[in-house]
Amino acid sequence: MEPSREFRISLDTANTIMTAVVVAIIVGVAVVQMAVLLWLLGGDLVVGMINVAIGVGIIAILPVTYLYAPQKYVVTQTEIVVSRHGPNVIIPLTSVTSVEPVGLKGVIRTCGAGGFFGSWGWFYCRALGSFRAYVTRGDRTVLVRLAGKKPVVLSPDAPEGFIQAVQAQIAATG
Repeated sequence: MEPSREFRISLDTANTIMTAVVVAIIVGVAVVQMAVLLWLLGGDLVVGMINVAIGVGIIAILPVTYLYAPQKYVVTQTEIVVSRHGPNVIIPLTSVTSVEPVGLKGVIRTCGAGGFFGSWGWFYCRALGSFRAYVTRGDRTVLVRLAGKKPVVLSPDAPEGFIQAVQAQIAATG
């Protein structure tokens, strides 16, 4: 069996722009909230406290979202790991029925994050139906089909190497 292999992932242009825009909006709104608070310091304390709570809540979106963003993929002897700063996603190789390149069109996010540090969660498109995705780019996508479960889409920087590593581990255990 081969040792574990790590696969880098990077943001494509669209995800980079979306991340920058969302961060700018969140910081901008938080700054406006704090400016309103300063303006109200001589006024209504309750309104001031509400503004502080809103500003803190808005800023809290950044680290929480970053925790769930995919950072890399690791193919071990027994699983595919979507490595994140928060809880990792584990895909047992025993449930993988195939892994192949996939081009996606007409994707709709049904529950998750889209474009902010990448895209992850539940998505839908006609070609696949409902699926999970942990991607940072719209190209270089790989479809992981699972026995009895919805498929998963990943986006390693080196999709061919990723596919070969998964297939080699499955063949070695199987």
